[in-house]
Amino acid sequence: MQLCNLAALFAMWFELHKVQGYISEKDLCIRPPWNTVCSFGNQYQLMWFYNNNTQTCTKFHHGPCALRMNAFPTCEECVRRCQRDPLDMDWVIK
Repeated sequence: MQLCNLAALFAMWFELHKVQGYISEKDLCIRPPWNTVCSFGNQYQLMWFYNNNTQTCTKFHHGPCALRMNAFPTCEECVRRCQRDPLDMDWVIK
């Protein structure tokens, strides 16, 4: 019974992430910021993206549709999600 419940939970988790277009942390941080026009009018706000070439977080203005892309509400969040370990260049998971 527990094995069936575990399998059902895994199947739901997989479907949820597949539908949401799950992107790994590493893939998220190496993509350019999503550059598209939102349907939310002129509600642009200051956001941050991880610049993989300079390995720094850079500010830019974008609308709320940038969520779940290489766009973060604060510089701290950008650094926390995308900063690499300088010793071995592996992605730091914090």
